[in-house]
Amino acid sequence: MKEWGMINKIKKQLEVGKSISEISRELGIDRKTVRKYRDMTHEDIAKKMNQNKKRSKKVDKFKDYINKRIKEYEAEGKINCESLFYELKELGYKGSARTLRRYVSRFRKDKGKRRIYKPFETPPGHQAMVDIGEKRRVEIGGRLTNIYFMAMVLSYSRKKYVEWFKDPIDTTQFIHFHQRAFKALGGICNQIVYDQTKLAVIEEKYGEIEFNEEFYRFAHQLGFEPYICHKYDPESKGKIEAVIRYIKHGFLLGRSFKDFSDLEFQWEKWLKERGDKKKHATTHESPLKLWEKEKFYLKPFPIYPYEPRPCYQKRKVTKDGLIKVLGNDYSVPYSYQGKEVKIRFDEEKIHIYSLNEEHIYSHFRCMERGQRIIEPSHYQRPYSISTEQLEQQVLDIYPFNEVFLFLKARFKRHYREQLKGIIGLKKRYPREVLENAIKRAIVFKCLSYGQVEKIAHILQSSPETLPEIMQKQAEIANIPIHYEIEKRPCSYYGQLLINQKQES
Repeated sequence: MKEWGMINKIKKQLEVGKSISEISRELGIDRKTVRKYRDMTHEDIAKKMNQNKKRSKKVDKFKDYINKRIKEYEAEGKINCESLFYELKELGYKGSARTLRRYVSRFRKDKGKRRIYKPFETPPGHQAMVDIGEKRRVEIGGRLTNIYFMAMVLSYSRKKYVEWFKDPIDTTQFIHFHQRAFKALGGICNQIVYDQTKLAVIEEKYGEIEFNEEFYRFAHQLGFEPYICHKYDPESKGKIEAVIRYIKHGFLLGRSFKDFSDLEFQWEKWLKERGDKKKHATTHESPLKLWEKEKFYLKPFPIYPYEPRPCYQKRKVTKDGLIKVLGNDYSVPYSYQGKEVKIRFDEEKIHIYSLNEEHIYSHFRCMERGQRIIEPSHYQRPYSISTEQLEQQVLDIYPFNEVFLFLKARFKRHYREQLKGIIGLKKRYPREVLENAIKRAIVFKCLSYGQVEKIAHILQSSPETLPEIMQKQAEIANIPIHYEIEKRPCSYYGQLLINQKQES
């Protein structure tokens, strides 16, 4: 618009007597622009343009730093001029924020069609907005970690309250946050605006909303109305979106923190020095000043705080019996593989429940990420008859514990199967025969289900052949698995060859 070609066109159209509206439509420019150059001479325009050029030199001194920061902002998907303006002021920038925005505007990408917005303001004490945010790869204590945060802003005064979390936020934390925010802000609004977070809304279909039961009970008891925005419509809660956007792309971007407490300290410092004191572009007053007026319209916080019931989250158990909680995999008993379970967690443990809220198991919580926490018993199938019961049935046949020592030593993996096999022989042989068969197998150190069966069969059919057969079975059973072959010197084989030649 500052180019002389367009300015000359405006002047010519005015000379022929055309109205400001006609010139605006023909040239596709704003009527204010036409009016601006109508009232200025060519000398005034030239002087103004020279002043603008001088003003731009203030930005040029910081061009390298600005370009570097713009690239960092673009990597985050957003260019934040306000944050950049305060950074430049600390480096000695003397220009205005508007000059900086004009310089940065050339780097902004065209967003296509713009939505039509209708400005509106709410009366004091009527409305607040709440939202949740997450920022990845924040440097805390020299390590890159994910940070979660929750914010509430009063729609009238723009007074803000923010809390920070190390882990994803659950319904219990969501409710406790509201109570702390109400106390910090001085009371409760009539209405609070949310997006369709699962912490507030389970499902929405064509305007019919199924609220999170525990959250809705909390809202009803404290006396505020939850207002739920449409899906994918962040503009309908623009005040809180602006807070979330600034935290991500302004406050957190480029900062590092010694620890979590330092993060909270730096945020409170920013809030006191700038966030609550700076005049808002819409209200033209600082949030702190308007809040002093608004807090008298807020409803008082109840004497007894709301205590939420334990809140559960659903998880689908994988086919290998794992559920993912807070970045780690935890095992679940094998009978729940492929099914849904409920979980809740605290600072110490991960608690797993059935859908009927019957307790299944509790793991100690792992504070690292990417770990797999396995309980071995979750992958062992429970037996209808315990090992102790099987051993008792064997003792009814042979009342000495030495039978178990032999079987455990020879059949570590198939101990139960051996016990079952011996017990099953009771259907085919009398107890006296089985007892005698087990005793003989122990004497010859070849005890097993198969040997007991053979001995019992021989005792019934041809007992006279038993001693010879048992001796062979004992020799077979006692052959060592590892044995050494006799090593002979080469001279021995040389002497054999000499002897063969002499004989021939």
